[in-house]
Parts: sequence; structure tokens; C-alpha cells
Amino acid sequence: MSRLTTTLTTALTALSLSLLLACGGEVSAPATDDVSRVARVALAIQSGVSEADALKAEGLSAEQLDGMLYEIAADPTQSEAYAALLGR
Repeated sequence: MSRLTTTLTTALTALSLSLLLACGGEVSAPATDDVSRVARVALAIQSGVSEADALKAEGLSAEQLDGMLYEIAADPTQSEAYAALLGR
């Protein structure tokens, strides 16, 4: 398993936990640009695009993506927006 795949798996696990702990209700705030970018990378990789190509398409390095994933996982609103963009 590549480092990026491991990071995405860890972030999705953290996201799941934060969603379980978050208060219920609708998310009214739109996803931020960072949330949208990270979701596009994740969806591209899930659809078979190489990690390098998915990152390049969004102008991100693996380190930048790591940081963005942790920020999203730490914020319940961003976590919910990310999950919605991934269809979860």
C-alpha cells in the first residue's frame, strides 16, 4: 500500500470517527475549496487514476494533501462536507 493510500485510509477513518461524534443536523455551509480539492483527488484515485496524476491535476504534493486531510478530519463541518462530496 502506498503512503498516499495509507494516508487517505487514515484520514477516512478519522473522518468516520469525527462524524460519529459530531452533532446531528444538516450541513448548510458549502465545502471549502480545500475540501473540494481533496475530494477530487480521492475520487480520482478511487476511479483508477494514478496517485501522482490525481495530485498533479490539483497542483498538490503528497505532503500538502496530508496536511489538508488532517485539517478536514479535525473540523466536523469540513468532515461532513468531505463525506458528502465522496457520497458517504
